[in-house]
Amino acid sequence: CGASGEADIYNCNRMLLSLAGIEFEDSSPLTFHDIKITPFPMVVLSAAFASTVANVLRRVRGGRVSARSSLVLQGEDITVQGLELDGALVIRAVKGAIVRVEGLKVSNA
Repeated sequence: CGASGEADIYNCNRMLLSLAGIEFEDSSPLTFHDIKITPFPMVVLSAAFASTVANVLRRVRGGRVSARSSLVLQGEDITVQGLELDGALVIRAVKGAIVRVEGLKVSNA
């Protein structure tokens, strides 16, 4: 099932951000063609953002992400501290831009 590969990538990205202190609320597994997956929260980290574990640990410090959330971090010079996410958030930094997110609370549909 193609969804299992996608869910594995989200899980790997959650594990990376967990190392940096972000807490993730667990979601209930879904079943597709007799394969159980846990797709939420969806976390996408671009190669520019997360080229190494050390980069992730330098760029992220603590926070909390709910089970229904989707997070995309795309760009080289983004730092996130104390994010509280309950919904969707996309942060994109073009080459040369510096993006600092501190104490942001997001709650949306």
